[in-house]
Amino acid sequence: MSAGKIPVLLGDTAALPFEDEIDYSSFSLRIPEKQAGEAGKILHDWLAQQKESELLTRCRKSREVWERFLRCSQWPRRLIHVLQKELVRIRENAHVASRRPSNWQCGNGQAAEPAVQFPHGVHPVTAAPSDLARQWVEQPLQFRPVPSSNGMIEVNGVRGFLLPGDIHYLVEKARALPKNAVVVELGSFMGLSAIIMASALASAGNGGARIFCVDPWKGSPEHQDMEVIKNARLYETFLDNVRGSGLGNFIYPIRKPSVDAASLFADHSLDLLFVDGDHSLAGCYADLLAWSPKLRPGGVFFGHDCVPGEGVHQAVERFTRQRGLAHTVKSPPETHYMVEI
Repeated sequence: MSAGKIPVLLGDTAALPFEDEIDYSSFSLRIPEKQAGEAGKILHDWLAQQKESELLTRCRKSREVWERFLRCSQWPRRLIHVLQKELVRIRENAHVASRRPSNWQCGNGQAAEPAVQFPHGVHPVTAAPSDLARQWVEQPLQFRPVPSSNGMIEVNGVRGFLLPGDIHYLVEKARALPKNAVVVELGSFMGLSAIIMASALASAGNGGARIFCVDPWKGSPEHQDMEVIKNARLYETFLDNVRGSGLGNFIYPIRKPSVDAASLFADHSLDLLFVDGDHSLAGCYADLLAWSPKLRPGGVFFGHDCVPGEGVHQAVERFTRQRGLAHTVKSPPETHYMVEI
């Protein structure tokens, strides 16, 4: 850009410097990450379609942007500007966050409220990201089955009940969320799914997003024989895992029963709701009733372990039938019965 050249950006999710002020599309070419192997051909074909005058205009704009935003002499002024904006964002996000309406309707179908109240007194596990986050964000995940655990796996030392397909699904959904998204996870266990989503948010440059983990951390009935639950150390294990991931600045634990915690959130305040708590028919159905109004129009609504014929599946069937909604279940090996509503 300093030479007045047209930049070619490989990737479609990374945050760019000052992208709230710079229209990169007006002077650059962006190639999606999945098409990186074809970058040469894409660039050749794109250049062939451009008029010389259009290319010169883009070159001039590239240089102008560099002069205004990126050259070294601009750094002190720009740094002050960025810090001022960040302080305003932090102050505003401590109380409210704006949400964008969409076409999908949930709850009473009203338009999204312009602002969302965040739960009072709820804090992140850690105040700032750590270099430890690189093992989740920048390096391949290390999977290991846990012997004699009835399906538990260990990813980067954190245990949970997820298939590789579940992890891919969580990453895909989290990476697609809007800036400063609000996520609620019902049922967090040892923190694996929350850490997976946090790593996806971090890699997408969505540092203002929050994941509220709602769980009493007493364990499900089928897990009561686990030592970590018998010793009442499930919550401490969750906190240790989140701190060890370096991603605790994204994760806000709420140690309450699910239905009680729903009152902490305004209607239409969530961008993503992940239901993985009580797996009984009554418990799951109560979660769906309490939390579905909290999702904004257009929000992402899915759950885990929707095994055909069992409690979660029965609850989803009843809930969607009563509200005239559709749902899709993804069976193994794709996922362990992830259900999207």
